[in-house]
This record gives sequence, C-alpha cells and structure tokens, in this order.
Amino acid sequence: MTDIPGLPDFTIEQVKAAYPEWTITFEYGYWNAIHNNYDASWEGEEDGWVDNGLSTSGRTPASLAAELEALITDHPHFNRP
Repeated sequence: MTDIPGLPDFTIEQVKAAYPEWTITFEYGYWNAIHNNYDASWEGEEDGWVDNGLSTSGRTPASLAAELEALITDHPHFNRP
C-alpha cells in the first residue's frame, strides 16, 4: 500500500466509476477494493487463509487508484480486455 505524492486528486466517485468490477468500501481509515472474482480459502493450520490477490487498499482515493492500477498490471486477465 502506498500514498504517492503528486497523484491527481481523485474523488471516490471517479474511482468507483473507473473500476466498476471492484467493490469499494471505506473502513478504519482506508479505502478498500475487492474484485468481483476475489476468492479465499482455508488451507489448514500450516498455511491458514490464502487468497488470489485481488484486493488492495489505500489511504486516499488517489492512492487506491494507484494500487488498483498496479494490481491490474499484475493480473490483466481478470480486469480488462
């Protein structure tokens, strides 16, 4: 998670419109995004909970947008044609 100086000042409405396949919430001082294809499972005591990495968060709408772009770069097959 990063807060990058100099990011454009996005509103949360702009972020939600740009990423409709993500559920975006605000909890405990962070904007959180979870993709519609998010999946997690319990793998037992040794590994605990594991997920497919399709979630991220940021302190501001702009930092959330930057995190989403980074995640989309890592998982392009889940997000954009």
